[in-house]
Amino acid sequence: MFSDPPLNIVGIEKKNGSVQYAGGIQAPASGLYASLADGPYRVGFRAHQLEVANGIAGRHAFQATVTVTEITGSESFVHLNRDASNWVAVLQGVHEYEPGYVLDAVLDPDNLFVFDAADRLVAAPRVAFSSEVFGGSHEENASTTKAM
Repeated sequence: MFSDPPLNIVGIEKKNGSVQYAGGIQAPASGLYASLADGPYRVGFRAHQLEVANGIAGRHAFQATVTVTEITGSESFVHLNRDASNWVAVLQGVHEYEPGYVLDAVLDPDNLFVFDAADRLVAAPRVAFSSEVFGGSHEENASTTKAM
């Protein structure tokens, strides 16, 4: 299985009811983080799961620097750099950010993938996989929750 653009990745440490992202951002251990045991994890998120906004309640925000913006018709691919990590956001509509522009990249702690130290998936959004993974129709997979 592959993702294009590739899965964005950031390291976290969960401890005492909070998460600390690589690079120093600290946030409450809400959403999928709430049920994790204390310890180190890697968080993966697809390009469409990374939002560009500020002040969204319950979201975790990071300042990131635009390296390039690709406009592909009805979508814009915004390439970002944050603490030596390169991320890509896919935004609906035409967005023209100049290289060097600093913006808030935002994650929903209920809409990401969490991997443990052995790279095993330990938390994911309720409807995260297609019929190629679990079998069955798209409608069955969208309406039922599969055990992870």
